[in-house]
Amino acid sequence: LDIFGKPPREFLKKLFPYAQDIQEKVAIAEFTLDRKTDDFQDRQARAATFADYLTEFKSLIIPVDKYVDLIPTIKQRVYSICSSSDYRPGKCQLLVLREDWQAKGGETKHG
Repeated sequence: LDIFGKPPREFLKKLFPYAQDIQEKVAIAEFTLDRKTDDFQDRQARAATFADYLTEFKSLIIPVDKYVDLIPTIKQRVYSICSSSDYRPGKCQLLVLREDWQAKGGETKHG
């Protein structure tokens, strides 16, 4: 599951029924309202993830089998390996990039 992906509003519509605390239930549901679009977009700009929402709202009780309905699977990522067997016989070279960035609000994110 793509637990560190960016959730759409649809995720919150599916999530709020699992909140046991009424204030948390209302808070989650409000993010789906048109009048809260700016608040939701601010969270998107801060790179909020599925994991962030799941850990923020402590009263959530989600049956294990429901996670696959709430969180999408990791999307396929296509990579290219450009390696020359003439230059490095018997070896394959791979370049991996780790990106760290500052999300809106100053929090450091990793990807």
